[in-house]
Amino acid sequence: MGCNKDKKVDRKFKTNWKIYNLAMKNEDEWFIQNAKKIIDRMPEPWEISKRGRPPHPPKSLVLALLLKSKHQKTYRG
Repeated sequence: MGCNKDKKVDRKFKTNWKIYNLAMKNEDEWFIQNAKKIIDRMPEPWEISKRGRPPHPPKSLVLALLLKSKHQKTYRG
């Protein structure tokens, strides 16, 4: 049940580091763009009433929660 350190890993594909670095650099921007497209298609979960405190914008809250969970942050920051 030990680990065989002499075993070689046969890789079929080479990593294109230029494309990989570009993807890592733009990952958050692409994530936000795609999330906004999906969120904009969804209907508002509630109607705004004339009384009481105005609600927070639900689409902005959903985007903020998606970013929070993607980056594994807590509510404190």
